[in-house]
Amino acid sequence: SQDRLTVPADRVPALNSDFTIESFILLRSVFDDGRVRTIVSQWNQSPSQQGWSLGISGLGSRRKPRMPVLQLTSTLPNGNTATEAIFSDLQIQLDRSYYLSAAIHFAPDGKGEVTFRLKDLSNDDEPLRVTSAPHPFSSPPLAASPLVIGNSHGSDARPWDGLIDEIRLRHGLVSDGSAALTQPAISPDTVAAWLLEPSQGFLTDSVSRSPSI
Repeated sequence: SQDRLTVPADRVPALNSDFTIESFILLRSVFDDGRVRTIVSQWNQSPSQQGWSLGISGLGSRRKPRMPVLQLTSTLPNGNTATEAIFSDLQIQLDRSYYLSAAIHFAPDGKGEVTFRLKDLSNDDEPLRVTSAPHPFSSPPLAASPLVIGNSHGSDARPWDGLIDEIRLRHGLVSDGSAALTQPAISPDTVAAWLLEPSQGFLTDSVSRSPSI
């Protein structure tokens, strides 16, 4: 469904070093143009506002359609702010359940890297796919926007069309062995986790156990 859940900015844990975004998703459609269907974001799509957004590219993408992509607006080594889309070179199929994560490493010299992990949950025989792509940012975004699950903040709506079962934010870089795909328990490095199930409480951060949406 094209709904969204919003977490006020003051209730989003600070991500001031390397961090990982994890998600369990199913997508029913992509945009006909190059716009990205947003899984989770803390950004208002403005190039002057630092933030991040994880989503899936549309049919008119300059790379490939149905591709996981991380959009970052952050600080370059020279102190300027810039925006860049980091593409995974992976593709998903519509109407299938996936585990998708992006582990984001920052380096003072601007030689950072995003490692994407993607697993088709409907096919046990398909291995976990892992790709990496560079990015030029020296430090994490100083995001001031609310965190939005299933859309982006602001007037330029880019809603998800499908299901989002779980979102986790974790300090550090998740590995194949420590991913929520294989280690479903909430780990000590998890700073926030929204398990979108009635038993967990749809609006509850499972780390703090407090309503946050």
